[in-house]
Amino acid sequence: MQKDPYLILKVSPDANENEILEAYNSLKKQYSEERFLPGDEGRIAAENLTDLEQAYNDAMADLAQKRSYNNYGSKFGDIENMIKAGKLEAAQHELDEMDDRSAEWHYVQSIVFYRKNWYNECLKQLDFAIMIEPNNQKYLDAKARLRQVLYGPNSPVLAGPQGQRQNQYQNQNNQYQNQNQNQYQNQQQQYYQQRQMGGGMCGSEESCCLQSLLTLCCCQMMGGGCR
Repeated sequence: MQKDPYLILKVSPDANENEILEAYNSLKKQYSEERFLPGDEGRIAAENLTDLEQAYNDAMADLAQKRSYNNYGSKFGDIENMIKAGKLEAAQHELDEMDDRSAEWHYVQSIVFYRKNWYNECLKQLDFAIMIEPNNQKYLDAKARLRQVLYGPNSPVLAGPQGQRQNQYQNQNNQYQNQNQNQYQNQQQQYYQQRQMGGGMCGSEESCCLQSLLTLCCCQMMGGGCR
């Protein structure tokens, strides 16, 4: 379960960047000294120090999201409406005009790339969004859906030239393996049939042994080796 970063930092959820940074530095200094205390005090201080780092990152990411929403919240909605209307170039122009490349910015940019069938670029933008806000379920779900599109049975990527080459190679490899398997099975079947009938190259196991023995004797009597 995710911990409340503001409780760990001991600041208000409305704290600004300076207040968050000040609280972080103060607690970091305290915990860094206390972690060397013996027993549970030192262990708890070390755990608090780890939680503090995560809380600081989460609080700053949350602050950036709030700032982005205040500055561009309605604008992102307008851009998404442009995308839905198929006005991709206009949407891209609006995104390019923004200075704050927040997680939401990368998410909306991924939608533009997806509509352009630029799937790899779309995935990169989702990765950027998740990097900034790793616990944002909307971004995580979008990436999961995209991976299903990319690598699912109806993948448009595998339908492209590279995917066709991969499929062709796989089909050839499967055909080659099937031929080898069938040939091996036929040889095995012939072998067992010969054993059951007492046949084969020599007619039977006994005759095979006798023929080999006679051949060896003839070779020795002639003073030569048999090859």
